[in-house]
Amino acid sequence: MAAYPEGMRGDENGPGNSEHQNETIPTNSSATVDVAVGCNIDASNAFLVAIGPIDASADDTVDLHSHLTPHTPLNFETSSDYAPPITARSLSELKISRIISNPKLRHDINFDPNLHFRPTTDGERCHFNRVQAETYWVSLTQELETCAVPITALHRRTSSKLLRVERLFCEMGEILGSLVPDRDKQIVKELCDVRLLMQHLQTSSLDYAQLATKLANILKAHCAPMRDQLVDEMVEQFTQATQLCNLPRLVEGIRQLLGILEAMKLDVANHQVRNLRPMLIEDTVNFEKRYFGERLLDGRIDAYQVLRWYSSVQSYWDRLSFSVRPPSRHEPFAPLLRAVVEMLKSSIECPLPSHFEFDTGRIRALRSDVKSFICLMVCISVFRRVVAEYFGLGCNPSQRACLKLRRVIHNLIYNNHSNLKWFQEVESISLEIGRHAQREVSADACPSSETICFIEECLRRNFQPHSPMWQEQEHALQEELWRQTFALTKGYLSTTIVTVADVATAPSSSPISPSVSTSPCNSDSIIAILESSIHDIAKRIAHIVCLHWQIFGPLVYSQLMTFTCEDRNAQSHKALDPLLDIQ
Repeated sequence: MAAYPEGMRGDENGPGNSEHQNETIPTNSSATVDVAVGCNIDASNAFLVAIGPIDASADDTVDLHSHLTPHTPLNFETSSDYAPPITARSLSELKISRIISNPKLRHDINFDPNLHFRPTTDGERCHFNRVQAETYWVSLTQELETCAVPITALHRRTSSKLLRVERLFCEMGEILGSLVPDRDKQIVKELCDVRLLMQHLQTSSLDYAQLATKLANILKAHCAPMRDQLVDEMVEQFTQATQLCNLPRLVEGIRQLLGILEAMKLDVANHQVRNLRPMLIEDTVNFEKRYFGERLLDGRIDAYQVLRWYSSVQSYWDRLSFSVRPPSRHEPFAPLLRAVVEMLKSSIECPLPSHFEFDTGRIRALRSDVKSFICLMVCISVFRRVVAEYFGLGCNPSQRACLKLRRVIHNLIYNNHSNLKWFQEVESISLEIGRHAQREVSADACPSSETICFIEECLRRNFQPHSPMWQEQEHALQEELWRQTFALTKGYLSTTIVTVADVATAPSSSPISPSVSTSPCNSDSIIAILESSIHDIAKRIAHIVCLHWQIFGPLVYSQLMTFTCEDRNAQSHKALDPLLDIQ
């Protein structure tokens, strides 16, 4: 049996001990975000009957749901208006059935061994959800206040409007029921009997502290040990609310309870993703062939556009292949690989083809990393120029000095996530280049302001993609990436997709070796200095191409590969005919 994440308890069904476990984090969830209650309630003595148990005769019972059995679905006037921030529906994407049918997740899991679900905490939609949640808690507080009013004919008429409380009990029972095994479902049904809870609430006899304690016993039996403290804090919140007659504490306790339920669902989903990862990766190609084949046939992906794009790729390759190594001309994946490498050029800003939809984010990240990499190469090139020419040494700095500078520059820009980070940090980078260059001359001397200004001007000029130095470094990087990605892709295609996922996502070794040379660098060694980092980028590119080729190669691209360059455009529309046979 696989180990549970972070000490999670459970039986053979995994954390939560349920055979009905759950799947993706809902993007509309805001339960784990701290939201203020939004109103100040005076803790009067009348509140005691709202949260403390009292004796109530049967005659005082207001049975609004006599026609309902426990857990009968309730109809609400406008369900979305009365639903809590966390509901069974908002967590439905965490179900195992939704996980295995989520094409984006199944694709992404190939590239991220630590893929997991978490609450969404940023973005415009999350802000909207936080506002909605705050409104909900204020409204729930107002509903609970009405329970402090003595039971009268008026109360009987208005108590039917406790729709938020009623919906809260219903959702709480449904979520908790999905987290326990069959043997404990009956306990949850009895504990979260909506009809009975509403009767106790309307007669002011509902003991929240006792209810919280019973819920805590169930939660602790099926949650990860790391959640125990949250459960204890929730019970303490309900207990203090009862003892102090404090309505805001009661609402805070309810919020904590919902947060715990969401956290448990996420724990279960993440546990299942880890266990299912090998199976999902192994079936990636077959699954995505069916997925994209259906979309090509029904027009959701323009098949002619895909063919036109690959036709242009083939035509470009036909013109280019005479200048690349002869063995690579005979590999069918080579045109696609070259096209993906070319996509990373700073001069290419056109949108990606639609059938790259699952890899769009990764390719954009690669573009950004390649651009930063070229900026780093420019910095090292300027550093070598300053040492060799500005200080008149007539030689290049050592490899160790270049690596030290690279580490310092990396630390300068590491926490800057702006697209303009290299320009924003250019003054600091110039100062460090000047200092490292000066150390090549004298350990005690500091660079002059004229030297720093010269370096800064040089960097600003050569951080532009149209500058000769930028283009020179970009070309050198492109050729090295092409060389490495070709060898990697060829190797990846000869092994299993599970092995590829493990190898391609394995952490790289440290880019700075303790045994680096102290001898001067030659004029072509910037690539050699940064080789380990280049290899990391090459692995990411090769992984994308390997998976893409195994899906779209037999699905679409193979239909054009048999045509010559002259016939390709004329025949591209005929190549679609075999797609009609895809089921």
